[in-house]
Amino acid sequence: APDALTLAHFSACQSSVKAVALLTDGLQNLSLNLAAGTPFRPFFAPFFDAVTKSLDSAEASRQLAEFLGSERVCARTDDDKTLIVIGKHFSCQDRLL
Repeated sequence: APDALTLAHFSACQSSVKAVALLTDGLQNLSLNLAAGTPFRPFFAPFFDAVTKSLDSAEASRQLAEFLGSERVCARTDDDKTLIVIGKHFSCQDRLL
């Protein structure tokens, strides 16, 4: 949309980040507490947990597609359902600087 950047919502805070999610408006009814304008933690928790651990990316992609295509999700979403989740897997050998 021509005015997409004026409609985008974001917030910034200073803290360490282990995972981040980007989504389109089709998932906002599931992922946001619209009254408070905040993320709905129970929606994001399983995704953040998954991407901060070792996982089979093909299996994770299959499960995500199954979840997004499920009747339960489709009944509560709009036209598009795009979700990108990025995380950092830490092992005992990793060091934070």
